[in-house]
Amino acid sequence: MDKLGKASASFRDTLNQFAAALDLARQTTRDAITHVQQSGIKPFELPHGVDFRREQIRRLDMAIAGQPPYERPYSPVELKVPAKVDLNIGSWEKWWSNEVINALDAMCDSYANAVGPLRQLLTDTTTAITNSWTTLGDVLKRLSSGDIDPFAKVKAAPPQSTAPSSAGGGVTVEGGQVLVDRGEKCGGGHAAAPPSPAGPRKGSTSAVHPLM
Repeated sequence: MDKLGKASASFRDTLNQFAAALDLARQTTRDAITHVQQSGIKPFELPHGVDFRREQIRRLDMAIAGQPPYERPYSPVELKVPAKVDLNIGSWEKWWSNEVINALDAMCDSYANAVGPLRQLLTDTTTAITNSWTTLGDVLKRLSSGDIDPFAKVKAAPPQSTAPSSAGGGVTVEGGQVLVDRGEKCGGGHAAAPPSPAGPRKGSTSAVHPLM
């Protein structure tokens, strides 16, 4: 009983640890998701759309390489000079390279300001959730590797043999046989008659056979 009590107490403690870890994982996950929802994501705006900005980037690459319609290669330093290189040659709308570069730099800064905090928020959230569920997993491993059924150690006592019983009157019954007070066994449940004395009884005569 002492071993059973100790095993039951250990099992109860393990279950309490599991319940606490499960509640922590649930609470951490809920809080993390709620925090993401309530934090708000900064809007990221891309003026004139993606295709427009991609075309400007392509024109910058062509100007650096000196591909037509550009008469020669331009260095990055030259492209940053105000009103020096028109990236939109042949059109009424001028794309001064320095203005295009400034607009693209501003776009990158806006993207970083919007996405950077979001990435950090998601990283912190996933880390907190992962750690909480890892703790729960450790408790489950301890449960699976330990003895989670302490009552299985309790086994029924082996049946005991029937002790001899006394039938009273100096007679004992053992294994279906009757023992009289003289310690002799009798079959069939009846006491055996006492044996005859070894010698002749007093006052009796015996027959004498003649010698041959």
